[in-house]
Amino acid sequence: MLTKKQTGGDTSNLPTLWQQTASPSPKTTPLGGDSSTDIAIIGGGLSGLSAALHLSEAAIPSLLLEAGRIGDGASGANTGWWVPGLALLDAATLDARLGPERADALRVELAASARSIPELVRRHRVMCDLSTRGVLYAASTPKTLAKISREAERWAAAGSAIDVVGQAAMPGHLATDHYIGGVLYADGGTLNPLAFCNGLAAAAIAQGALIHTCSPAIGIARERDGWRVDTARGSVRARAVLLATGASPQSPWPAARNARYRLKIAMVASAPFADHGRSILPSGVPFTDMDSFDTLGGAFDPAGRLVMSILPGTSTRPRPADLAAPYWRKFRQIFPQAPADPGWEFGWFGHEAVPPGRMASIHEPEPGLFVLQGYAGNGINQAIHFGRAIARSMASGDRDAIEIGLTPLRPARGATIASALANRLLLPLARTLVYR
Repeated sequence: MLTKKQTGGDTSNLPTLWQQTASPSPKTTPLGGDSSTDIAIIGGGLSGLSAALHLSEAAIPSLLLEAGRIGDGASGANTGWWVPGLALLDAATLDARLGPERADALRVELAASARSIPELVRRHRVMCDLSTRGVLYAASTPKTLAKISREAERWAAAGSAIDVVGQAAMPGHLATDHYIGGVLYADGGTLNPLAFCNGLAAAAIAQGALIHTCSPAIGIARERDGWRVDTARGSVRARAVLLATGASPQSPWPAARNARYRLKIAMVASAPFADHGRSILPSGVPFTDMDSFDTLGGAFDPAGRLVMSILPGTSTRPRPADLAAPYWRKFRQIFPQAPADPGWEFGWFGHEAVPPGRMASIHEPEPGLFVLQGYAGNGINQAIHFGRAIARSMASGDRDAIEIGLTPLRPARGATIASALANRLLLPLARTLVYR
């Protein structure tokens, strides 16, 4: 499911469901004149907002610059699911990458972060259509079921609430006999991602953070014992800077733009189902098909709309029905009771940042300048966690507080060409093969 991966990245100018249904963003203004703060944050997605909120709760002054509006990138345009796990790295690979001790520590922290999201929403009274039913990973083959069950064991050991669903119990969640079992991540859930961004921004402002929208950073430079960030209409002087612009092609630190691959994603949303989708998902728990490379599934929003991230095609401005057509053909092979035409109302695009290592990366290319990017899966929970973790590290100076450690900021091999090849050829080809 590609859009669980998203936080950070520009979206197309096609209207999204969340823009129509989100609670309003807090009142903000562009930066004008010269300002100073302790921590300057560039990027008003979930990573930057989490950092701003947690810095403010620690009484550390911060100022956040957002090029457009709050949640303009993929943080506010994804399908709004969160789970504790990592999408592109299994437990064995993570252990080999970080070492067993650090990998275990990261799993514990991500599991705790997933549990903290509902509490964060309630504490700050964020109106974002929160649902805490969990997320179901479904398998139709023994091999896939064994794989997701092994992975679930590691997350259960880290403190996640896991329910292994046997074949007899699957129809209680999915009204089909297609699946032989699954894993329910009970600490997961869904929300309106743009409303979540708006609520976190309001909470950060209430705690003392400064947020300026429509204020793209056009330059970052060392100045005496700190940093200066320039915009077209002003500047910010800070002890340290956090760059959290995700897949944006306009990063003011050029090396950050070339350190990840920029992959296209697509989302669709239907008209409301009269039964709110209970003829398909009886328990109301969203699901993803793990035999379809996590690109087939669905969730129903409070109005009964089916919302899902799907593989994109080659068209840049398709009708929602055309964008959804291959996915929906495959979906109805599994759920023949689904309507032939659910009335697709929305279809939109965005981009995700995927580092070469296929997991989040944090860099300090120069003292006091931090770059956070590239969750490559399940980004909502990771953005909240890593935004919090880097805020604590920047406040205390303790670099060891970051479980994944700091790594050198290096170019991703062939980033521009590889991204273009994936977006124009490989992802459309995968769309044809997966949804046949």
